[in-house]
Amino acid sequence: RQLGEAFEEMIRNLFSLPIDVPFSGLYKGLKARNVIHAKIEENIRAKISSQNTHAKYKDALQLLIDHSEKNGEQVNMQELKESATELLFGGHETTASAATSLVTYLG
Repeated sequence: RQLGEAFEEMIRNLFSLPIDVPFSGLYKGLKARNVIHAKIEENIRAKISSQNTHAKYKDALQLLIDHSEKNGEQVNMQELKESATELLFGGHETTASAATSLVTYLG
């Protein structure tokens, strides 16, 4: 629930004035992003420590990790967190749009 609220807060303050004071939209959005990034980092660390490379199916986060480790490169945690956040944002908006369109056409 906290993660969902943080995601909604981040989206709500995505386009706000660039004033970083405690009551501003930018401050609230950055704070929400930090909550999301902390959870994503927790999941990345869990996936890296359990490295199941022979799994039949891989999720998007595992594919990002595998790509970053390709050719012996070091995993860049910040880049992984930002890429995962972009995927969350893109997936959220397209799913909501598709569901709205479906209800509109069925109704």
